[in-house]
Amino acid sequence: MRIESMERGRVPKALEDVDEPISLLYYGEGGTGKTTDLFHAALLGKLWVANAETGIKARAVKQWGIELDNFELFPGDDEKIEFDTVLGEWKRIREELHGDPGAYFATGWDSVSEIQALMKDEEMAARHMKKLRQGQEVSRFVMDEDNWRTVNEECRQLIRKFRYELPCHFIMTALERRDVDKQSGRVTIQPAVTPGLQKDLVGWVDIVCHCRTIQLGDEEVYMGLMRNSGIYRGKDRYKLLPRQLVNPTFDRILKYYQGELTLETDDEMNSLRERMEAAKKDEQEPAAIAA
Repeated sequence: MRIESMERGRVPKALEDVDEPISLLYYGEGGTGKTTDLFHAALLGKLWVANAETGIKARAVKQWGIELDNFELFPGDDEKIEFDTVLGEWKRIREELHGDPGAYFATGWDSVSEIQALMKDEEMAARHMKKLRQGQEVSRFVMDEDNWRTVNEECRQLIRKFRYELPCHFIMTALERRDVDKQSGRVTIQPAVTPGLQKDLVGWVDIVCHCRTIQLGDEEVYMGLMRNSGIYRGKDRYKLLPRQLVNPTFDRILKYYQGELTLETDDEMNSLRERMEAAKKDEQEPAAIAA
């Protein structure tokens, strides 16, 4: 392949020269900073967001000094989040990026849990109408295996398109849920999507960040776990992030990826360590942080 390319006067790009977009999944309980982590991408450029949980608020954005013009929220008035509408947005964004590579810095889903739930509702309503047309009286709240396969496949197709077929960063949030393995009894905390989608979702992204808070005196501190640890799932394909990161906003994660931050030069991490050491001296018991 390389010889053929050189014969055509085209030299393949070296791996280290490729500046690939980052794909990232934040997951955790409500109130652990996931949406805030996502919308910090708008500090760096235009961000399109499927705002399924309506969690992005103008007041919060302004507090962080982010320009409102850097946000493009979907759905707008008289729009719904459905398979066809999200696919239509993907096609529009793709065309804009084709004409202007800087048109969008990143796209985001907030959250994939809620988007899958909305697609489930769409499929459930379609199933109910189909059964009624066939003269069958069925509950409008029941799904069969074929319906669930449809929902999972719709989500897979859309996630893959946003993840692999747009030349910009892709960020998702998800709620968390507790899973128990039926054979071993092992408990894990995973992103809250259906089992049929869960493995693919985690496998496709470059970074999985479990979001949580720790209490440090009277202060609530936002933390992100980037490695598998106990019952929690984390992932860092680049091996550039600390095991745990304080305030794991997208702009901070990108600085680690670009080499602008390291564990030694991260003032926020160093400040947290100092405060935790001071707390220990005061005989407090804050949650441990591992670099």
